Amino acid sequence: MSGNKITDQQVKRYMKFRQTENQAAAAAKAGISERSARRIDKHELHPKTEERSWRTRSDPLAEVWENIVVPMLQRDNEITPVGIFDHLCEFHSDLFTASSRRTLERRIGKWRHLYGPSKDVVFLQTPEAWHHKLSCYFRKKYCNSLHTHLIPAQ
Repeated sequence: MSGNKITDQQVKRYMKFRQTENQAAAAAKAGISERSARRIDKHELHPKTEERSWRTRSDPLAEVWENIVVPMLQRDNEITPVGIFDHLCEFHSDLFTASSRRTLERRIGKWRHLYGPSKDVVFLQTPEAWHHKLSCYFRKKYCNSLHTHLIPAQ
């Protein structure tokens, strides 16, 4: 099973079977390889990490977001994140670091999704099946009479 991640349930099943079975049998019953079983026994298998709910570093946009960026977004709907980034680097380089561009792009995308103008909705107009049948009916009924009244080209 190379390439597949081992689930917590497989580890629990392996540990349960390992109490009464040897390593190979317990691994087979749990649906994992013997190599993975050795890693579990040696505590080398890393547990699944949960997503953090806290920041790992201070917010790089804290000083410029509310006072500078949000008013720019409210004034101009067409301004790009790169344009705002260039403005911040040029006029507010003491408050803003250049390594925070991608963070700025993500935050602008989220802000536009929540507070920005709504996007235009386009409905594709394709002929329906009944439209085709109606045109076939029209051709059969009326096209024959139209052909009799056509003037030949000269």
